[in-house]
Parts: sequence; structure tokens; C-alpha cells
Amino acid sequence: MGRGVAFGLVALKATRIRLFELDPAKAEVLAADLRMAAPEIGVATTAVEAASGATGLVNCTPVGMAVNEGTPLDEAALRNALPTSS
Repeated sequence: MGRGVAFGLVALKATRIRLFELDPAKAEVLAADLRMAAPEIGVATTAVEAASGATGLVNCTPVGMAVNEGTPLDEAALRNALPTSS
């Protein structure tokens, strides 16, 4: 699912995409494939790093669904990712 979402973001002209995967090798393979279409693909070593300064977050895990309540990022990381207005 994450692969399709990532290519969808490229098709929508996302200017920068940072990937995080528990298996770093999987993230690197996907990043290499995505870079053929969009060179600004990064691989983060943690979910917090991937979210830091982001203007949008896409969760491609079952976390947050009915049987898997919660979020893959703690609240502090979410605050650091999403811009706020003053």
C-alpha cells in the first residue's frame, strides 16, 4: 500500500517525500524506484525524523484503524511536523 501511495504523491507533484520503514532496506528500494520519477526522495532513520518539519503526513500502516488505535508518532512529533498559525 505504501508503494502505491508514494507513487501517487509523485504523480500529484509532491515536492519532497521522506520515507520511513522499519526495514531500512525496503525504504531504500522504494526510494530508488521513486527517484526515477522524482529526485527529491529521502529516507529517514526514524519516524520522528521523517515527520520533522513536514507540511503533511501520510500513514500507510494499520496503526490508527479500529483495532489498532493510536498513531505511529507520538504527539510531540506530530506537533513538530505540522505547521501552526499564530
